[in-house]
Amino acid sequence: MSERNYRELFYNASDAIWTHDLDGRMTVANKACEKMTGYAVDDLAGKNVTEFLSEDALALAREVKRRLLKGEPVDERYEQSEYSEGMGRRQLWN
Repeated sequence: MSERNYRELFYNASDAIWTHDLDGRMTVANKACEKMTGYAVDDLAGKNVTEFLSEDALALAREVKRRLLKGEPVDERYEQSEYSEGMGRRQLWN
């Protein structure tokens, strides 16, 4: 798959997809993230994922990060939810 095809697949996916650095700052997000959060794609860059996750979701994300940085596998599926202004809490994935 070419880089161009990959980018089109990423940006036009119906699922919200983003990348973030180790400090939780979003580096890139797709159009579905815009719909999910209410922020324009360009405005999401630099925002911290902590703005969108509940305390329970943050605790889970921190535990997954800790395990991954120690080289431990994270094989089990887990649920994650987000919060956005005017839309309330919604499940992101499981």
